[in-house]
Amino acid sequence: MSELPVLLIGLSDPASAGKITLAHLLSNVFSPHIVCILRGDDFCKEFNQIPIVNGYLDADGPHGVDFKKIGPILDYLKANHGWTPIGFRSWQAEVFPGQHSRALELVSEDVLQELRKKVNECGVLQRKESPAKMAIVEVFMLYNVPRIRERLECRLFVRLSHKQAKHRRMTRPNYGAEAEEGESWKTEEYFEKMVWRNYVEQHKDSFVGGDVEEKVSETRCIELGIVMQDGMDVGVGCGCYFGSIDGEGLEAEIDRLNHDALSYKINAIIMDLL
Repeated sequence: MSELPVLLIGLSDPASAGKITLAHLLSNVFSPHIVCILRGDDFCKEFNQIPIVNGYLDADGPHGVDFKKIGPILDYLKANHGWTPIGFRSWQAEVFPGQHSRALELVSEDVLQELRKKVNECGVLQRKESPAKMAIVEVFMLYNVPRIRERLECRLFVRLSHKQAKHRRMTRPNYGAEAEEGESWKTEEYFEKMVWRNYVEQHKDSFVGGDVEEKVSETRCIELGIVMQDGMDVGVGCGCYFGSIDGEGLEAEIDRLNHDALSYKINAIIMDLL
């Protein structure tokens, strides 16, 4: 029997919401053997191709991603059973090794086992109609380009508040106060003027009243075919602000949040597999 088609899964969000972490966790639940991950940083344009906005290179805006490069690679994946083109290398995977194992450290093994059981029991991977491979494409502003969006059968989006996005970015190693001279993209000012501003401008139509911290616009999500969990800060690893919970209570609450965030996205993928 010939190999079956590839399911292309989009994963988008504001910067710092944990796209690559979530991609690795989904890969672990469905099986790393059948999941290919395309990392957003592998599609960044060269600096000399990016315009200056507000005194900064607009690397975190729509001009910072080479969407023309993404389309042909998605087509190649679809036509070649999930294999990337010969010569395609992920510099992010090479420069930042160990991302898969670090992602697994954020979620308890009990949660992962429960989700693996859910996938196995539903039987979607055992059906003869199921795809032999899945490819997760994690890129910010992924759904703003129709020719890319239309190639993706499953379109997931992770929400994040301004407070949480800023906290997660500024607490990265060597960011914020630890940034060295000349590393402007690691500063709070860059986050406000470039990262968050771009997120709001590019996604406001998907929220009621254009407020990205308000309710999701169901009409817009249906129009774009986006699966977006309602509520704020529901991504994996977002349990940072439970000041009144400590000890076992905090651990249990983070487990619940991680389970719900992953389960919501797994359900969406399963629906596309059925």
